[in-house]
Amino acid sequence: MVRGPARNSIWTDSEVGSSAPEPDAEAAGCVGGSVRIERPKTLIRAEGKLLAELDQDIPLMSQLMTEHFRAICILSIVLLFASDARASHTLLPPQTLVLNAWLSTQPLLRRATEADCGDCAADIAELRAGSGGAWPPVPDYEPYQAVGDFNNDGEIDFAVVLIDTSRHDHSFVLAIFNGPLRAEAQRPFFFKRGLDLRGGGLFFGPPRPKPYRLIVGHFGAEGAELKPRGAGYVLLGDDCC
Repeated sequence: MVRGPARNSIWTDSEVGSSAPEPDAEAAGCVGGSVRIERPKTLIRAEGKLLAELDQDIPLMSQLMTEHFRAICILSIVLLFASDARASHTLLPPQTLVLNAWLSTQPLLRRATEADCGDCAADIAELRAGSGGAWPPVPDYEPYQAVGDFNNDGEIDFAVVLIDTSRHDHSFVLAIFNGPLRAEAQRPFFFKRGLDLRGGGLFFGPPRPKPYRLIVGHFGAEGAELKPRGAGYVLLGDDCC
């Protein structure tokens, strides 16, 4: 039995096929201090364009902040050339920077860790190793973070699960940040408290059919879909958290 989200009612065998879809030839660039998906022909051209635009358009900040953000944007391009930018569970450096800046204004919130998942070690290990057939390994799977184009607008978004330290039960919080990311402070476009994601997490990407949708729920359950609506999202489904 596969320990990931249920794979019967939403995605049939005919829908997912026998192999994961080919990754898009897209990568992240940094435009005016923001991180966005572009289609550079070569990594060298992307970096050259990045540096030129940052020099011309980045908002007024300290020189140290400018250089730091420029460096992590270039690193993001390198990382995304090596992976499917629309299906990942590893936060990129600019995303971590934005998240940490926002969390510094939220003293009662912290990032959720695998320890908060409870008895999830076997489920996480199976997702990382894969279960054969249409469900390939997801080596970087982390239950409480996901990266990709959640709303199909061509920008890289990311989602994280947090813990509300003021609560003893239903203390999980879901926050989604839409791209493009900018060096200045940024708030989540979706924020929901009072969840119970012990024994669950976030799921995104192949082999589900495109356009990919962010799924939240417990291992072995169907989960609920985060459907884009305007600049935000609506949580669809009763089998969630």
